[in-house]
Amino acid sequence: MTKYLLVILLAIFMMGAPSFAKADCMPEIELIDNVQKPVISIEDNVVRITEACGMTMSVYNLAGGAPIMSVKIDSQDKRFDLNLPKGIYIIKVGKIARKIVIK
Repeated sequence: MTKYLLVILLAIFMMGAPSFAKADCMPEIELIDNVQKPVISIEDNVVRITEACGMTMSVYNLAGGAPIMSVKIDSQDKRFDLNLPKGIYIIKVGKIARKIVIK
C-alpha cells in the first residue's frame, strides 16, 4: 500500500514539476518601454532633434557652464541654426545630453 502511495505522489509531482518551471521562465506581465528617446545630430551649425516633441532643448557653454539658449521643441523633427562662435557646447534634450564642437 505504501509503495502505491509513493508511486502516485511521485507521478503527481512529476506532472506538476514542468508547470512550475514554465511559470518561472515566463512572466505573467510583460513590461514594454514605449518612452521615446530624443536623437540629437549636428552638421555644421545646424542641430537636428528628432522624437522630442514637447521637450525643451537647452544649450550650455562648456567653458563657463552658462546656459546660452533654451527652446521648446514643437514637432517630431526640428532643426535649429545655432550661429554660435567657435567652442565646445553641451546640448541637452530631456535626459539626453551631447557635446558638440563648433569649429
